[in-house]
Amino acid sequence: MTRPGSGFLAAICLGLAACPVSGTATFPPSGADGGASANCVPGQSLFCAGPAGCTGSQVCEPDGRSYSPCDCATGSSSSSGGLGGSSSGGGTSGGETSGATGGGSTSGGTSAGPPPAAPTPPDGGWTAIAGGSAASEATTDGGVSIWAADDTIKVLQGNDPASNQPVVPTQGGYFFPQSYLSTNDVWSAATSTVSIAGAQRETVAFQLFVTASAGASVPALDVQVSAPAGAAGALPASAITLFREWYVGEGAGGRGALQPAGAYPDPLIPFFDPYGTGARIVPPFDVGAGETQGIWMDVAIPATAAAGAYAGTIRILSSGATLATLSLDLQVWNGKLPLYASDPTLLKVWAPLYPAHFYPGEGLDGQCPGYPACSPWPFCSQAISWAQRYQKVAHAYDFDTQLEATPPQTTLDLQANHYTIDWSGFDALNGPAMDGTLFNDGTRLAVLQSPMGGDDASFLGADSSGVGYGWDPSQETLPPAGLLAAVQDYSTQISQHAAANHWDQTEILGYLWDEPGKSLQSSTDPLYHSIELYAQAVNQANAAVGWKDPVRFFLTTSPQCMPGIPNDPLFQYDVGQACTDHEGLAYPSVGGVPSSWVLDWAPNPALYVPELPVTGAKPDYTVDGVKRYSSAPAPLESWYYQSGEPFGGGIWIQTDAASERAWDWIAWKYRVDGVFFWVADFWPKGGNPCTAANTPYTTAGGGDGILFYPGQQLGLIGLTNIQGPVPSMRMALWRRSYQDYLYLWLLAAKSGQAASDAIADGLIGAALNWSDTDPYWYSPGWKSGVGEWSHDPHGYEAARLAAKQGLGW
Repeated sequence: MTRPGSGFLAAICLGLAACPVSGTATFPPSGADGGASANCVPGQSLFCAGPAGCTGSQVCEPDGRSYSPCDCATGSSSSSGGLGGSSSGGGTSGGETSGATGGGSTSGGTSAGPPPAAPTPPDGGWTAIAGGSAASEATTDGGVSIWAADDTIKVLQGNDPASNQPVVPTQGGYFFPQSYLSTNDVWSAATSTVSIAGAQRETVAFQLFVTASAGASVPALDVQVSAPAGAAGALPASAITLFREWYVGEGAGGRGALQPAGAYPDPLIPFFDPYGTGARIVPPFDVGAGETQGIWMDVAIPATAAAGAYAGTIRILSSGATLATLSLDLQVWNGKLPLYASDPTLLKVWAPLYPAHFYPGEGLDGQCPGYPACSPWPFCSQAISWAQRYQKVAHAYDFDTQLEATPPQTTLDLQANHYTIDWSGFDALNGPAMDGTLFNDGTRLAVLQSPMGGDDASFLGADSSGVGYGWDPSQETLPPAGLLAAVQDYSTQISQHAAANHWDQTEILGYLWDEPGKSLQSSTDPLYHSIELYAQAVNQANAAVGWKDPVRFFLTTSPQCMPGIPNDPLFQYDVGQACTDHEGLAYPSVGGVPSSWVLDWAPNPALYVPELPVTGAKPDYTVDGVKRYSSAPAPLESWYYQSGEPFGGGIWIQTDAASERAWDWIAWKYRVDGVFFWVADFWPKGGNPCTAANTPYTTAGGGDGILFYPGQQLGLIGLTNIQGPVPSMRMALWRRSYQDYLYLWLLAAKSGQAASDAIADGLIGAALNWSDTDPYWYSPGWKSGVGEWSHDPHGYEAARLAAKQGLGW
């Protein structure tokens, strides 16, 4: 199977004792003609650097052949812009926060190892977007190694200081990403320069790495940055934000993990408090002997920045003394990215918060007067302001968040099936994000979950006091007519309230069922019929208000349209009926509910059913730009939600960064309307629901369900608490992915869909299991497989550059 973006380099040998000392030798040994070697491991590639800068290489293909024995006849060579000898490590997760504060010093990390010679990559070296040359590390006389890389790699804290090269993950005989040595797009060690480029209103990020020598730590590490300046003036100090990458220990293997066990970065802790006075919250700190520390840097290019070249300076200090001075070169392109949610045709991204984790995790339980301790739905001003900080940070990272399904106070009249609703608390919580006053850019939420969502009392047809029908979906009986009438009434009032408040720019989702196939036991189970009845009730409510601000019936599905599993009593149902049910929900005109209903169909990537009824070059809901399968004024939409490789982009702390960047490229390829991450604050809890037994800064459970980190738990890791969220590296990578999507969106508007498709298809071979062949746990790649898309960081930067050139910027 051919996988796009397959890499070549799996190990680096840089002038060490294990390397051959002769430039004509190979490592492992092979014939002088590059023939097969008994020691050549399929999928392995090695570089050898002998004395006097002699450089050679051997590349082993998956079929066991080896090529290019070491040959020093041409002497040393250099590559155009690159990082020579990065540090070993696997994936690390990190995060960011809103409200950049300028200048100032920030703490960073260090990496170890002597300065290696510069090997020549087989593909010609690293190409810097804004210039740069030579592949070699910047080092200091004290044995501290300092280098930089873009935002699409992860480096372990405990990298191998001997090789000082990031670990390249391998799976199933394939190796991803390509050699980091041949894919760094920002670093020139020859000139100690970080070169970045971007459009107006784009955030460009990169990482600084400091590795302490194996024999000594780096005390009191700090970083200072001057805002880049050019002929037209300087960027504001607030455009630069520094973060300390915090490392979370993760075990080997695990679902979707492509890299080894170790301490991975994920929380991105801002050097300065973005929510208060701007005080320093990350003081200078020590980097242990042989450890690598990453410092993440955001450069938010203002919408008003003049195109052209800008230059700044980065100083890395230890105990107040300068270890290294680096140049920061920024090229601002003559073009502007649109704002998130500024156009209804843009991709929507949604990751809600769970109140039951949010309030105890941030220490808010018992803080609202009039609410008991551990109350899950407080509407007091303190809780509201805290939740809105999360909304603002999410918006800065190009996605929507909210406290999930936080319903207003309701009273249900069982005779009239009518709700009396007090909207005051709900409006205070969500109104500012819905009317555009919360966000500085004036845009609004693209997505808001309807209060009629989840498995709460409202969903079961009850009021705030619990009075209602109490129908249980698992009873294998259809919902009573009165309950459906109450659902229609509630949905109608939601639309009426949205219209009255001019919330027409936001998509309101009625998230009434989550993966309903999990409870499907037989073809006689009326579950799907019940879903259809609910959908019809919501649809009738939309028609009753003239489709003004409709509630979109949001349905996530697990992979159930599949063969029964032998000897598993839970999966012995009628396959044909299950597949028919799924198709009836995904394609109302094929079967199931009436064709005029409004649906947001969000299948798991492992079973992307919507391609089934139609064949063609692309699984798609559209024919000539017109939505299929719905005659409603608000047509059917297709979403997908998280699952991880091999069918969707990575979600785990251990997942390689390029896979996480692939998320919205996949969305573009498959014409997806929205991307859904199930929850953003699934922080660990103990037996007492009011307290957090473990902090996600040390126990993140792989990161599934965690995008934010609680600011009020920084004290547990020896730092100062802040009044708002700490972002993560995965948030930053998904922001990068969304900004990539914006390039494709703009290029399609300028030059046609095919122009953007050609770029995306070069990176994404296949994703989203859109055929009804095997369930994902039948796949050989399940739990260990690598997705059919590029895992080469350089590939994404090259594609971004191609889109920029197509736009004429």
